[in-house]
Amino acid sequence: MEPTSTHNATIPALVAQGDQTAFTQLFLRYRDRVYTTAYRVTESAMEAEEIVQDVFMKVWTIRQELPAIDNLEAYIFTIARNFTFNALKRLLRERERTGLWPGADGQPAVSPEAAANAREFMQVLQQAIDQLPPQQKQVYLLIREEELTKAEVAEKMGISPHTVKSHFDAAVRAVRAYCAPYRKLSALFFLLF
Repeated sequence: MEPTSTHNATIPALVAQGDQTAFTQLFLRYRDRVYTTAYRVTESAMEAEEIVQDVFMKVWTIRQELPAIDNLEAYIFTIARNFTFNALKRLLRERERTGLWPGADGQPAVSPEAAANAREFMQVLQQAIDQLPPQQKQVYLLIREEELTKAEVAEKMGISPHTVKSHFDAAVRAVRAYCAPYRKLSALFFLLF
């Protein structure tokens, strides 16, 4: 019996075609690790669940791009990192606005210690980004904050994709080097990077 093309297709290709069974397999493969990482950073089951949902909603939304992605696992964890980082920023803004930690049933969504570490980490990260040369900084922010692809950044900035890659790689190395001495923030730093 000759195998059908469906048997030869990869999960990303099937998901790109809208195959919900393949998407379920993808979800089950990465869900627990995304949740665990989000929970370690936010120390909130509620936030971690929301991050998992957001990550896989985004994957479904961009499913047609999946076959072109070289390292799907890294791509999913980049999305997870961005959603986790955004959740921390939102929680900190809420804390500064109300003086309270948002959470379900009056329970803190994030412990005060985790929030303090996150606030300090974000200050250090912002300092690291501010130290970058202007073009590296622009590339870094377009990729990390606006979640543009390197090709989109190249088009937007009018430079080659190779130059974008060089600037981004140099920026990531510089940011890591700047943040490395802050040892007490290392768990948050390494989970997000």
